Amino acid sequence: NSITCGALVQAASRVKGAPLDSWSRTLEVLRAAKSWLVQPGLVVLNTALASLGRRWHLGVELVGTMRQGGIAPDVVTWNAAMACGQGLCWQRALGCLKAMKV
Repeated sequence: NSITCGALVQAASRVKGAPLDSWSRTLEVLRAAKSWLVQPGLVVLNTALASLGRRWHLGVELVGTMRQGGIAPDVVTWNAAMACGQGLCWQRALGCLKAMKV
């Protein structure tokens, strides 16, 4: 269920070290959830997004997947998405701000 999925994402986001880092383990859990027919909620997806570190391309993809799935990103989502770029992709960060429609 979604609570178990959330716990797995939370645990995976805290794992550090080789061969897989926390971000890849987190994405594995999200892929598995899809095969289990579990729809992770906003908080779970925000946790996954925050685990991506500097992998801005994955952050953009995850936000797009959220929106396609009918989950409206919130301020936490956009903040985590912009943090993925860590200033490297200011154009994408600006796009996130525009998408927020604040």
